Amino acid sequence: MTLPTTTRQVVLAARPTGAPTPDDFRIESAALPALGEGEVLVRTTVMSVDPYMRGRMNDVKSYIPPFQIGQPLDGGAVGEVVASTSDAHPVGASVLHGLGWREYAVVPARSASVVDTALAPRVPISGCWGCRA
Repeated sequence: MTLPTTTRQVVLAARPTGAPTPDDFRIESAALPALGEGEVLVRTTVMSVDPYMRGRMNDVKSYIPPFQIGQPLDGGAVGEVVASTSDAHPVGASVLHGLGWREYAVVPARSASVVDTALAPRVPISGCWGCRA
């Protein structure tokens, strides 16, 4: 596999007034840095969209810094390791990381947790987190 040198990422284009609209976001292309020692290149497969993220779109003091205009939205994401310089994070492993809304991300291995996606809960349409489908 040829490793990507760029990624697509979702950036905050404007601070929403009320409910966010597509005009509040932009998809941009960005260069990926070279993989350094103790880093993994992750192809994101699932990105978190959580209620707290709406509050971060406002430029107000909070327990977590606001998203910045023109910067990618961060948050929980799960993806597949496609390149690695970490023995603990082999190619093909699924990992949880915090760089969110990007197609590919270079992540410090210490900030990526290997996960067993076979153990992930199956969430039915009803949204019952304690239920198994």
